[in-house]
Amino acid sequence: MATLLQIVTACCLVLHASGQNLVVNGNAEQIPFADYGWTHDSAGSSEANTPGASSYTPPAAYSRNLVVNGDAEKIPLNEFGWTHDSAGSSWLIWTTCTIQGGRSFAAGSQPGEAPAEMYQDVDVSSYASEIAQLRQQFSFSVAVRRHDNRPWGRLIVEYRSEGETVLEQYDTGFLNLIPYDCGSSTTISDTRFAPNGTSVIRIRLLVQLNGDTSGEFKFDNVRLEANTPGASSYTPPAAYSRNLVVNGDAEKIPLNEFGWTHDSAGSS
Repeated sequence: MATLLQIVTACCLVLHASGQNLVVNGNAEQIPFADYGWTHDSAGSSEANTPGASSYTPPAAYSRNLVVNGDAEKIPLNEFGWTHDSAGSSWLIWTTCTIQGGRSFAAGSQPGEAPAEMYQDVDVSSYASEIAQLRQQFSFSVAVRRHDNRPWGRLIVEYRSEGETVLEQYDTGFLNLIPYDCGSSTTISDTRFAPNGTSVIRIRLLVQLNGDTSGEFKFDNVRLEANTPGASSYTPPAAYSRNLVVNGDAEKIPLNEFGWTHDSAGSS
């Protein structure tokens, strides 16, 4: 056990006399302690400032962005989290008129009629227990900006099984946004419970250039966060949350056509 002691010289060995605290630096406001009244024991204990609440960082699993290089600040992209599709599109790191920070994503070319695509697979297998109980939500968001009327951007978030089956997805379709000047952007977001069996979440960025070669549709600050699970946030599937009784409130008539049957004895 670490020990910190202070020898106080006073009449009758009391720590207070006439209302005055005789302990030097008893409120720990002055550091280092060794210079202000206190002596460490001989066993080698040490002192450290306790961090305040403002410096507390929640557990990484529920506070960090699960997307690698979601802000486009590291290049080349294929070495920092992102994969170009196999059809041959190219992606640029735009350094002027960015959405956030020093760089933004933009498509530079596309293969024929197919849109330019770049994606990232996020491994969420560590959340398997909560996912299996339908208690694990994930929040996706991205900032986008369109500079002229030609390119259309699209975002798809796929919840995939270990065998690569798409169990569920969020798809914006192609976004025909109003063009913005530098400094403005639109945030696209989606929050949902991962379906049972989800092992990987694939985030897909797509652009239909329509002749644009100047990076006129940009993406930035791509985020995927795992929300802290809790029973209060769980929404049961519809099969377990709806009333299974047809016309239980008697609002539909005649009753014998809406769920109910008269007994055979002739009651009405």
